[in-house]
Amino acid sequence: MRATARITAIALLAASPLSAAEDFPQIDVAPQCQRSAEGLEDADVAFEMCMQGQALSFGVLRSLWPTLPPDLRRECTAYGIAEGSYAALRVCIEQAIGPLKAPTL
Repeated sequence: MRATARITAIALLAASPLSAAEDFPQIDVAPQCQRSAEGLEDADVAFEMCMQGQALSFGVLRSLWPTLPPDLRRECTAYGIAEGSYAALRVCIEQAIGPLKAPTL
């Protein structure tokens, strides 16, 4: 199951249409998800759920990234990278500007 989550995360990163100028952070979330699942009775399920949550945060952030203030992006990117988590990056941004909602297509 972990391989599926990694492939999903890699596919999300590879499919990103934004230019390098917008500097969307690349965060390896698997280690953070592994740490959060350690010691749990069903660690594989916990890992998969964590990876799904990270993918959700990735998608929301990726779609809204160009609209976020550059200073906030820089500040929260440092936090997200330190935590190894797109969810942490999203929380940092939401604490500053309120809940993020992905645009509907």
